[in-house]
Amino acid sequence: MNQTLGSNTIFDTVTINDLKDRLYANETMAEDELEAIKKFDQYRLDRLSKIDDDSEFEKTYLLIRAEANMLDYRSFL
Repeated sequence: MNQTLGSNTIFDTVTINDLKDRLYANETMAEDELEAIKKFDQYRLDRLSKIDDDSEFEKTYLLIRAEANMLDYRSFL
């Protein structure tokens, strides 16, 4: 059974991690895909740089990793 998000299955979602895999493989990418990577990286740096507590940093870091692996890249545009 496929879980769905709107009209797409979770298997149709292209994530930031998917895009980074393509980038590292030197595949041709659209401008919006490259922009999403750039904005995600800035989002990650902004969030993590504001945290002083090690425990909170670890929690936020894991959350951001999950976002990169699960959310559609267009949510970062």
